[in-house]
This record gives sequence, C-alpha cells and structure tokens, in this order.
Amino acid sequence: MPAWLLVASSKTWAVVKNHRIWGAPKGRYNLRVVSQIKPGDFLAFYLLAPVRSIVGFYRATSSIFVETTIEPWNDRHYLYRIRIQPLSKNAAELGQPIRFDEIVGKIDKIQNQWSLLGRSAVPLTDKEFFLLCSLANMDIPEYPHPS
Repeated sequence: MPAWLLVASSKTWAVVKNHRIWGAPKGRYNLRVVSQIKPGDFLAFYLLAPVRSIVGFYRATSSIFVETTIEPWNDRHYLYRIRIQPLSKNAAELGQPIRFDEIVGKIDKIQNQWSLLGRSAVPLTDKEFFLLCSLANMDIPEYPHPS
C-alpha cells in the first residue's frame, strides 16, 4: 500500500489540518512526485524546524489537482494539491510527535539532517510506514503489516 512522508512548515500546518488540504509549490520535482500520490495512499506529516517531528497520519482522498489561487494559505502559492483525511481522531495530531532523530537513518531517503531539504514529499516503503506507526504507538488496522 503506497505511503508518503509529506513535509510542511509549522506555519502551514494549521491550514493543512483545518482545511484538510496539503500542497507543494510549483516545480518539476514537486509535480512529478505529488502526481504519484493517489486516493487511499497513507500519509505521515513531517513539520520542519523548529518542530522537526512527524505530527500526524492521514490518507489522501484525492489525486493531485492544480489550484491557481493562493488561498487557503497566505505565505506562499502551493500549486499542486491533494485533499486529505485523518486516519483517526488520535492520528490527526499526535500527542507525542516522532522526533527527527528517531527516524534519521531508519528511512532510506532520510540519512542526515539535510535529507529533506527542498523536498515536499518522500515515498515510504511498507516497512518504513509501519515503523512510523509503531513509533507513534498507532495500530492502523487497514494497513497491511509488512512481511
């Protein structure tokens, strides 16, 4: 089952949660990667500094769509967007976020503090997503356990 680590800033997180929409700025890399996210995919949200933690688990409820207006954000234009839904009430915002130092080196594409620089979305393997769920003490019944 496809899973992704989506990156957001602390400023944009409130918009993401309240409007249940996530977006990535214009760019060839972002278009290519965000286009791969499909309805039903599992999503883990990582907030950049100063939080530097995974803060919530969601599912994509739409494929990519392009929005030319800046709303609902006011800091930047996030052209490539997807709609999202929390996996559960507890998953929408973790009581105990997963700190960056708990995942560095355990996820293939996150090997050091610079691994997420310039990235909006990172694909996760089943084992990597399951690890994140385990670190959050979350059981996701509809997510298949990796073999």
